[in-house]
Amino acid sequence: MEENNSQILENAHAEFKRENFKMAEELYTKFISSCLQSRECEASSLATAYNNRGQIKYLRVDFREAVDDYTSATQADSQFEVPFYNRGLIHYRLGKKKQQLSDRQLAAASQFTSTAKKPHLSFRPLPSK
Repeated sequence: MEENNSQILENAHAEFKRENFKMAEELYTKFISSCLQSRECEASSLATAYNNRGQIKYLRVDFREAVDDYTSATQADSQFEVPFYNRGLIHYRLGKKKQQLSDRQLAAASQFTSTAKKPHLSFRPLPSK
């Protein structure tokens, strides 16, 4: 089962990289559903799937659903800083200064150490003040 999940996640990353976001979203959703049912996935893989699916929703300007996915990513792996950063960007765009600052601080506290190990991750820089 885990080998199949690993292949689904790899395929999702490949589609994301090709900017085939509809297929990537379907594959990330399939991976997430399978992980939640089997409970046999690594926390970091589940968090990455939620983050990247959230990024697809962000690009569609579906901010509420993107925030939900970023929140799920942080719940799956609280040491994973990218979804905090991404969620902070949405809060910034929506004028939610307190939430944006909180997420930005959580992301900065991690100093983006895991991102270098995961080149398939996606995040957008926050605009400067």
